Amino acid sequence: MTNTLSAYLFASPSFLGGMAHLLDLGGTLNQYNSSITNEEADYLALMSDWIMVGSDIELAISVNKETEKCVDENILCEATLVLLNAQDLIKV
Repeated sequence: MTNTLSAYLFASPSFLGGMAHLLDLGGTLNQYNSSITNEEADYLALMSDWIMVGSDIELAISVNKETEKCVDENILCEATLVLLNAQDLIKV
């Protein structure tokens, strides 16, 4: 999904197409995805951009949640060690 949306206006290249571009000095083989109107092309490109932004935000939120979970677990482990050390000191 990510690659499809980020390159919406460009046609997907193939190996043979890439080889043909080596010999196409005039740029006659360049292809782009077409739309019925310019407004439709703008709408679809803008929509795909916002979908990608939403996907990036969703990824950032999930990474942040995982980081917070690890930090919370580390703090809990450190607090447990401090309490155990304090109990050992009280026993002595």
